[in-house]
Amino acid sequence: MCVCPAADGLQVVKFYESKTSFTCIGNPSITIDESRVNDNSCDCPDGSDEPGTAACSYLDALSPEQPLPGSVTGTTNTTNTLPGFWCANKGHIGTYVPFTYVNDGVCDYELCCDGSEEFGHVGGVKCQNRCDSIGKEWRRVEKQRLESKARSAAEKNILLKEAAELRRTVEGRVVTLKRELEQLEIKKSELQVKFEEVERSEKGKIVKPEGQGGKLGILLGLAKTRVGELRNALDKVMDQRDDLQDKVEQLEEILKNLKEEYNPNFNDEGVKAAVKSYEDYAASGDNGKTSDLTDGDILDMIKEDSEATGINWAEFEEDDASDADIGMSLASKCCESC
Repeated sequence: MCVCPAADGLQVVKFYESKTSFTCIGNPSITIDESRVNDNSCDCPDGSDEPGTAACSYLDALSPEQPLPGSVTGTTNTTNTLPGFWCANKGHIGTYVPFTYVNDGVCDYELCCDGSEEFGHVGGVKCQNRCDSIGKEWRRVEKQRLESKARSAAEKNILLKEAAELRRTVEGRVVTLKRELEQLEIKKSELQVKFEEVERSEKGKIVKPEGQGGKLGILLGLAKTRVGELRNALDKVMDQRDDLQDKVEQLEEILKNLKEEYNPNFNDEGVKAAVKSYEDYAASGDNGKTSDLTDGDILDMIKEDSEATGINWAEFEEDDASDADIGMSLASKCCESC
C-alpha cells in the first residue's frame, strides 16, 4: 500500500492497515482494491482513499461544490474524513496541508518543510527538504519560549506568595486599626462625659455671660479682666521707665566727661553753655526721681492676685454667693486697703 497519513490525533491509521482492500472511511459501503489508494484518482466520495495526493482536493471546503452521484442533496456537502494532504516533515513537526496548496507551484515551507506537497513539479518547481534547519530553529525558539514560560510561571508563583503575604499583613493591620479605632471611640466617649461634667460645673460659677447671672457678678468678671490689663500695662510702663533711666544715666556720664575733659581756653560758647547747664543740673541734686512711690510698691502692685496679695477672686466666685454678698465683700476689701 502507498503512503498513509500519521494519526496526529485522528484515529484514521487503522483504516489503511489492510493489505488487500480499502473501505472508504466516510462511506463504509464502498470498498476498493488496495492498489487504488493514493493512485491520484479520487474513488471515495469523502476522499479518504487519497491521503497522499491532491486528487480529492475538490472535496476541500475551499473548493467549489461538485455534483456527486448518489448524494441525497446532489452536492458534496459532506464532512471530509481527511483534513488535507499529510506532510511528514521528518526532523520537524508533521502536519496536514489544505489540498488547495498541493501541486500549486509554490513551496509552502511554513507548513510543509519537506516540500512533498509539490511532488508533481508543476511549472518545474521542485521544493527542497528544509526540515533540518527549520526544525532546528523552531526547537531553539520553542526552547526559549518554554524557558520563558517556566521563568514566568516561577515569577508568578513568587508574586502570588508575596501578594498572599502582603494581603495577610494588610488584613492584620486593618484588624489592629479597627481595634485602635474602637479604643479611641471609647476614650472619646469618656472625654465627652468629662467635658459635659466640667461644662455643667462651670455654668454654676457666679461670673457668667449676660442673662445667666447677676449684674454684680458680671461686673466682677469685667473688673477682674480690667485689673489684669492694668497690671500688664503698669509692668510695661516700668520697663519703659527703666530704659529711659538708663539713657539719662548715659547722658549724665557723657556731660560729666565733657565737663572734666574740655579745655576752658577754647572759646567755644556752645560747649561752655552745655558745661554750665550740667553744673547747674548737678548742683540741684534733682535727677528726676521726685515720686514717693518706690519700686517695691510698684512690684507689689503687679504681682498676681492670691490669698496673700491683691484681691482673692476665688472667694467671690462661690456657687452660692449672691450679689449682696459680693458687694459687701468688695466693700470690706476696699476699707482694708484704705
